[in-house]
Amino acid sequence: MKNKSYNYDEEYKIANRIIELENYKSDDIDKIFFSNTKYVSCNFSHIIFEDINFYNMIFEDCTFEFCSFSHCNIRNKSLLQFFSSEIFKCSFEKCNLKGISIKKSRFKDVTFKDAFLKGCNFIGNCYSKVKFIDDCNLMDCVIRDSNCRFDICFINKKSYTKFNLNSYVGKFNYDNKYYCKDDKYYDSEKRYKDICNTYLCFGSQYLKNDIREKQGECFYESKKALYRTLKGPRKITSFLSYYVCGYGEKPYRTFSFSLIIVIFCAILYMFTGLQGKDELILYGFNVGAKGIRVLIRDFIYCFHFSLVTFSTVGYGDLVPYGIMSTIISSIEIILGVLMIGIWTSTLVRKMTR
Repeated sequence: MKNKSYNYDEEYKIANRIIELENYKSDDIDKIFFSNTKYVSCNFSHIIFEDINFYNMIFEDCTFEFCSFSHCNIRNKSLLQFFSSEIFKCSFEKCNLKGISIKKSRFKDVTFKDAFLKGCNFIGNCYSKVKFIDDCNLMDCVIRDSNCRFDICFINKKSYTKFNLNSYVGKFNYDNKYYCKDDKYYDSEKRYKDICNTYLCFGSQYLKNDIREKQGECFYESKKALYRTLKGPRKITSFLSYYVCGYGEKPYRTFSFSLIIVIFCAILYMFTGLQGKDELILYGFNVGAKGIRVLIRDFIYCFHFSLVTFSTVGYGDLVPYGIMSTIISSIEIILGVLMIGIWTSTLVRKMTR
């Protein structure tokens, strides 16, 4: 039975009609309210929602199974929210769901076709076999904190999904296991490959909308997911690529890593020795014996030598002293050639976008 008593909230203009623990089936469409109502722990099964205008509707901890939404709308200056709900084997076709909010919910076998979802908020959800078909609109949308599963694809037969610069696809939350308690694929290789492919699909849609910088972010997230499926030498290579250059998407990492190499080698030179015209820079365990001013001066000299060695400019007035210092400088030259090449290519890659 419907609970017909409710209090009207003057501040938010939302009727606090709350309906709990109800089960609705295909022939119960006339029993469902579509305005100023909050449904809690209700089940909707095999229902066809057609030409429905939603006005200030909230579904919390509800389940939708085998439901179809066709030509549905959210009325102006109103809301439609799903929270902690489950949406299984449902379809949304030619719906205007601008500003819809779906949080901490689970999608499985859900299809959006020619759906207008501008300004939508999909936050903290789990996605399994979700499809966006043809002319969907995800401009100004936010999809973030996805967890457990992230299996979304785009089918572009007649058109493609619309994105803009404000369309945001955030990082996948690998630590949230709430929806994965009974998921046999949680730690499987397939799960991570689905995440990887989903980010690549989003990147492809960004590219079709000529938003290349966002495509790069999706590529980066896809490589992070793929890393979890690798083994042996390929995993080591991916690990180094992640930290050194962010899979070609983070030039500042290359610069930072290069600076660390230069500083580290400068410290090593202080203990292995550098020969100048008039004096030898060589420290043992008594680092502070020469005084702080001399120590700072010698470190600056060693840093300068390390920098010109890394950049392969030349030694100048300082030269390596002894075999260990020579070996370190040789290794630094090799690293410098590699890092400068990586930094240049990564920077050009970002700038050309």
